[in-house]
Amino acid sequence: MKILFINPPVRLQEPPRHIPYGMGILMSIADNLGYEIGILDINAYRITNDTISEEIKEDRYDVVCIGGLSTQYKFIKDYVKIIKKVQTDATLIAGGGFLTSMPTKIMEWLPEIDIGVIGEGEETFFELITGGLDRLKNVKGIIYRDSGEIVITEPRPLIGHGTETFKSLDDLPYPAWHFFPLEEVYFQNSSLLLSPEAMNSKRRLDLITERGCIHHCNFCVHLGMSASDLKRIYGNFSGPDIRYFSAKYVVDMIRYVRLKFAVDFISFLDENFTANRKRCFEICDLLEKEDLIGTIHFGCLGSVDTVDRELLKRLHDVGFTYISYGGETANNHLLKQIGKNTTVEQMKAAIDETQNVGINPIMTFMEGYPNEMIDDMIRTTEFWVSNNIFCRPFFIQPYPGTKLFFDNYDKIIEQYGELEKFVLDIDDAQKLTVNLTNFSDIELLGLRELMTNHDLDRLKKAKVEKNEVQ
Repeated sequence: MKILFINPPVRLQEPPRHIPYGMGILMSIADNLGYEIGILDINAYRITNDTISEEIKEDRYDVVCIGGLSTQYKFIKDYVKIIKKVQTDATLIAGGGFLTSMPTKIMEWLPEIDIGVIGEGEETFFELITGGLDRLKNVKGIIYRDSGEIVITEPRPLIGHGTETFKSLDDLPYPAWHFFPLEEVYFQNSSLLLSPEAMNSKRRLDLITERGCIHHCNFCVHLGMSASDLKRIYGNFSGPDIRYFSAKYVVDMIRYVRLKFAVDFISFLDENFTANRKRCFEICDLLEKEDLIGTIHFGCLGSVDTVDRELLKRLHDVGFTYISYGGETANNHLLKQIGKNTTVEQMKAAIDETQNVGINPIMTFMEGYPNEMIDDMIRTTEFWVSNNIFCRPFFIQPYPGTKLFFDNYDKIIEQYGELEKFVLDIDDAQKLTVNLTNFSDIELLGLRELMTNHDLDRLKKAKVEKNEVQ
């Protein structure tokens, strides 16, 4: 069997920095089975549609796989047409967040897709390419067409909770990094302006070592990796909201990429690396045991309610140089409203303790919450000023599959007319798409600039003027 994987571009305003982790694991699964693998990494090379057509004409494939986030839908919509025109006999399989967030809609919008994989792809993909293509009705966790009708099969259990081939996350192979243009593209874009070590990195890789999250923020979706996501699709689904690869698996993988690719920096892209305190300490202990301290540095995403001085000091001692915290807002009532359930007080403590142990704290925030007032923006900006934080807030986005999406569906249709127009317009959260506030678009854009510039005087003036208008 010959399988072609297509990686769509993401964040065109930035150079290609991140290898698609899930796709890399699927490639390893196919490679381990002895299948012939092809990869067209459009994100790496940013090639035109005409070039894509020419590239995939060169060989005939049995299966073509494409996946991505909702922000990549605008590209995928074009690519599936090219694939079906050029690879006429291939089975086109799609997966990832863009499909999992609303599988039926995607299949309606993109009739070129033969099979959609809902949620985690590894077990389903293995079954499909080892005989499942001939008996789709028996394959769990997919959506497909039968005589023109769209059919969703029963949900597939999360890995480690009833799966047969990969009985735990630790049974999954490492991503097939060697198929991607590491030297030519990704290592060339290793530098991240998050810490001196990250900035000076020459050979960085990203790792994802957990699935799901301990929080239930209304603006977040976990790409079908948690029971909460799958409940929104199937209505009834049992399983955990967060799972972890073992500390041994993680450190073995770190040792592997260090020896295989001479990696000098690892960014953990887990939604909340510090969520499991016990595992964090185990990883630190194993890094010491494997004599990896000093040869490689790390950064991660964490949560302000899961760190303390003891954990942060241990992370610093083994080479962690930055932790990125999702602050979101410096208003406790908004934090509660969005389901974050952290507090401004925890935020302040986390920043101070992280700095005190020698790790660089990175904070991200958002603007544009439903019912957000200028007073809320002032308090957030005052928090930035008092804690020496400089950032440009994201706009909160009702990404498909999130609670925020379902709660504001009418606003999306009101502002875009059609759902697909909204999905085609979704991009990085620096862009304002759906306005969920009582401000006009111009007002919201202007207020963000005032916040970014720490312009408290004009924010307070805007508050007075807005109150006068009201």
